Amino acid sequence: MSYTYHQLEFPTKNKLTSLRLSFPAISKQVYFQSDYLTIAGDLYQPQHLDNSPAIVLLHGISIFGRKLPLIQVLAQKFQEMGYTVLAVDCRGFGESEDPLDRNFQDFDFARDVQSAIDFLISQVPINPSQLYVFGHSFGGGVALAAQARDPRIKKLVLLGPTRRGTERFLSAGTQEQERCVGRMRADMELEKPLNFSLVKQISKPLYIENYIDDFSKNVHIPIFLIDAEYEAKEDLEFLRDIYQSMAQPVEYWTVPKTGHRLSTGFLLRWPCYNQQVVETFVTRVDQWLQQ
Repeated sequence: MSYTYHQLEFPTKNKLTSLRLSFPAISKQVYFQSDYLTIAGDLYQPQHLDNSPAIVLLHGISIFGRKLPLIQVLAQKFQEMGYTVLAVDCRGFGESEDPLDRNFQDFDFARDVQSAIDFLISQVPINPSQLYVFGHSFGGGVALAAQARDPRIKKLVLLGPTRRGTERFLSAGTQEQERCVGRMRADMELEKPLNFSLVKQISKPLYIENYIDDFSKNVHIPIFLIDAEYEAKEDLEFLRDIYQSMAQPVEYWTVPKTGHRLSTGFLLRWPCYNQQVVETFVTRVDQWLQQ
């Protein structure tokens, strides 16, 4: 297993006073079918189970999948706030099964979100009128693709969503394209290689710029766009421009003094996080979801 492509955020000395370890929360591992694939997830349920609001939590591109520290920490925090949280490994990631073929339908990540919602509604005592999807990075793109086809999603939270796809990847030079294709294969730990034409087809529905017309002209569900202060300047400006072009209901927030993974990472084998950053973040998201 290669960790070459991962730049996890580790705390500097002056941040150690805010550092907290995230020990395993009370959750159970679950499995459900999505097309012909078995999808793995962790189900975090609050103390009071009946009729709770629910969040489908989606990871970014990572070999860790739902075990990425950011995902584990957020799942635990939202659980403590009274949410049922289902953190899933999208197909090909983590403990979920790999696609067998090399066509677009086999890499339909948004289908996994729909299947996760099917599982929650049929197996868990949630409130379907408070069913939300939270996606980080690549997971934000998957969340966008899912909301375009599933009216059961009531609100969308996108943290550092994928963007600038045409500029960065689809129209980029051959070397950059090869790097992106190679990273996707490595993080999904696929035995069979991927080709650029397939990855291009897979990626197109995941870039937020491809939804500008829908969001600027049509009625859409409430969306919370979130970036971190230490993201690249070009990325921050790009998402702000998209926010300004969108019709209501939409909100935008830049999380201060943190980066793409909200100051989370591994300390030895334990997930760790900056308490101030994470608690500020989950409080703000909870307030928005409660509106």
